[in-house]
Amino acid sequence: MTLEIIQHPDSTFQELMDFKRDMRDENYHPSSFVISKEVPEGLLLFHTLTCEMVLARKGQKDMSKDEYLREHLFVVPESLDEKKLAEQYRALRKMVDAGDEEDITSSYTIMTTTDCNARCFYCYEKGRSRIPMSEKTAMKVASLIQRNYSKQPKKDVSLRWFGGEPLYNGKVIDLICNQLEKSGVPFKSSMTSNSYLFDEATVQKAVNLWKLQKVQITLDGTEAIYNRSKAFIYDGSASPYRRVVRNIGLLLDAGIRVIVRLNIGLHNADDLVALVRQLSNMYGKRKGFCCYAHVLFEESAGSGNVRQTDESRRLVYEKLEQLESLMADLGIRGKDATLPKEVRQNWCMADNGKSLMIAPTGDIGLCEHYSEDHFISHVDSPDVVDKAMVAKFRQRRERIELCDNCPIYPQCIRLKMCEESATCTPEKVENQVNQIKFAMMRTYEKYRRGK
Repeated sequence: MTLEIIQHPDSTFQELMDFKRDMRDENYHPSSFVISKEVPEGLLLFHTLTCEMVLARKGQKDMSKDEYLREHLFVVPESLDEKKLAEQYRALRKMVDAGDEEDITSSYTIMTTTDCNARCFYCYEKGRSRIPMSEKTAMKVASLIQRNYSKQPKKDVSLRWFGGEPLYNGKVIDLICNQLEKSGVPFKSSMTSNSYLFDEATVQKAVNLWKLQKVQITLDGTEAIYNRSKAFIYDGSASPYRRVVRNIGLLLDAGIRVIVRLNIGLHNADDLVALVRQLSNMYGKRKGFCCYAHVLFEESAGSGNVRQTDESRRLVYEKLEQLESLMADLGIRGKDATLPKEVRQNWCMADNGKSLMIAPTGDIGLCEHYSEDHFISHVDSPDVVDKAMVAKFRQRRERIELCDNCPIYPQCIRLKMCEESATCTPEKVENQVNQIKFAMMRTYEKYRRGK
């Protein structure tokens, strides 16, 4: 057998879609949804709609005539409209999922404050009100979580602490967690933080009381660039960079995973190479540590940024690819290491029907990027829900020309309310394809180790 199945196709796709009809007389060509990656043994093929991956070993003859590849859509007849097929499957899958259990909120992004001890030049919250959550509001948040949990008591609650800087108002984290603990609500938590305010005592409390499992920390460069970019409010000679990097070690020592986000632009791309090497030397062999890079453009980093030219965008993506390759070589690249096993039905917390964002004011929304408006409810009256606003957050953008030959089309959802998905470029698509190729290799290596 010259073909080897590395990852089996999505069983739901096989159940809902039938391609047993006779197409033998038609001309076949490679599916536009197939991403390929060469390995020493042959060619890995991953189908972004069926989520199947196979290895076509060296010596494989004309793949367009292979019966298995035809039946499993790696090669398709010229008459098949693949975009229509993907949309039909999504529609069918949506109908099937609609018959599942009722949506019960089990995930909460809680903004303890919109204030922060840093003044990042690219912050999307720049110019917004700086409001801490009160203890009274925190108690109402805990009560809301308790009530929702009682509707589905077998599912653990997931809490994500967000800001501003969530540790800038850590007392409400204590209050909410204490209340949930007393009421018997099982929960775990994660945090997005600059980590400056962590110390030994706070880390231990994070483990024992907050049930903190993961922290995402943004580093913008080595010491000089980081300190300048973050512009912390504190006076004195102590370096915030050194404090934050030390705190990464404290978190790892306590068994808390640390994901370092690297915001990359032309101003810091080369310096991030040096940072990645430093981090690898310090924490590369530590369990629970990884990094990922995110392009810092106007769509995702606040209105204060200047719109990029096509040339600067291309250069940044070139730098991004080099940085991701280095992280992979050093063994610290994360975030994009999992190969999809089914077609995405939602993009994020805003459209998954099971997540809420709670602002410091007690207003309830669906996305932390909307911390001052576009709310759907309030902790004082959580049963009064703006269903029109919920529907607005689930609206998807129309197909654009770039979608026509896009290999990741089945896995891509562009929400109208998401500024980051407002534009798509060939460079962005290429980067996402490269991320899938990286995940393909991870999956293949794991498969070979298990043989």
